[in-house]
Amino acid sequence: MVYRNTIIDMLDVELKPLDELLIDNCIIHNMVIAGCEFIHSVVIKDSVFDVFNAIGAWFTKGLLIKGCIFKGRTTFEAGGHNDPDHKVIIENNIFISPLDFFDVWYKGPFVFRHNIVLAGSNLLGNQDTCTKAGFDSTVEIENNIGNLYLNEADMPSYP
Repeated sequence: MVYRNTIIDMLDVELKPLDELLIDNCIIHNMVIAGCEFIHSVVIKDSVFDVFNAIGAWFTKGLLIKGCIFKGRTTFEAGGHNDPDHKVIIENNIFISPLDFFDVWYKGPFVFRHNIVLAGSNLLGNQDTCTKAGFDSTVEIENNIGNLYLNEADMPSYP
């Protein structure tokens, strides 16, 4: 699936192995990725999202999210699962509402840099729980603005 230069009210991607997902220069009001395993790299760039939920999404061949604005709550839950030789890169984005990493596991390299996280995130929080973000490979977290150490109970509840 390739989306370029468009406005989408609802983009619902679920329950099947997906060949390709490219989102470039779009406005998406509500995006849900649920129960998917991507067999190619996923690229999301230069786009605006009101709500973004990736639940049970396995980015086995990597994920790039770059230059986006996330206005509402952004959730990565029970997913990640990139192969050891494929990176997840989240860089140069603005997250206005909470950024939630709940029970995710990244088997390959994980990069989170040059992001602005206004309402905070639990990316590095939840350390004494089984729902903390797990990392098996290299982790680069650098030059971000915002609190990345929230615990689940401290995450703001607004959208």
